[in-house]
Amino acid sequence: MVFIQIVQARCSRRDEIRDLILFRRDAIGQPTGWLGKTFGFTDDDEFIAVVRFESCEAAMANSNSAAQRAFAERMGALADGPVEFHDCEDVTAFFDGGSDRRLSHLGCIGP
Repeated sequence: MVFIQIVQARCSRRDEIRDLILFRRDAIGQPTGWLGKTFGFTDDDEFIAVVRFESCEAAMANSNSAAQRAFAERMGALADGPVEFHDCEDVTAFFDGGSDRRLSHLGCIGP
């Protein structure tokens, strides 16, 4: 089973959001049950992220952690408006459901 969280926010501070996401990964590590993430920006400054977890329980444990609350607060301060979170239990994975390792060798995301 895969559970995803979608995060959306209007954000013109792209570099600062990227730095924050990389800082969280490097300083805190990835939470238990975390499978990967994909994020980007639309031409009109909409930030969209899809974060994959093994289960709803793993995602909720992460959401309720002090580290994630601090991260969300910092992200909210960088956003141009409210940050929206959408939880999705009805998920269909294509192929193997995605792999951050596969993308990192293409230079699309960090290692």
